[in-house]
Amino acid sequence: ILGVADVEACDPTTAEIAFLVADDAHGLGAATLLLERAAADAQEMGGETFVAEVLAINHPMIEVFRDAGFEVELHSDHDEISVRMSTRATASTAAASRERRAVSRAHIRTSGEVRSAP
Repeated sequence: ILGVADVEACDPTTAEIAFLVADDAHGLGAATLLLERAAADAQEMGGETFVAEVLAINHPMIEVFRDAGFEVELHSDHDEISVRMSTRATASTAAASRERRAVSRAHIRTSGEVRSAP
């Protein structure tokens, strides 16, 4: 197992999301793939928004939310960043996903190593 996403309902349309990714899998895109899948599943069940609290020093996780292509609001509160993200896929979401896949394919062609792009 490379990682897991924990999604817990806050109310009928909002859920808190958290990720746990194996140390040796950081930077491979596991959290991004989990986020994309969780958002799609949430949409199917009527979920419109994910919320999360991220440590301000956890820049890679903040970038996962920013770079996934969903509408995201970030609010800083000293040591933590509050994230509010729409689960609705947009043209930006699809474009970001296509770009990550293209980077992954290029990496595999040049290195022969199977890795996912963040």
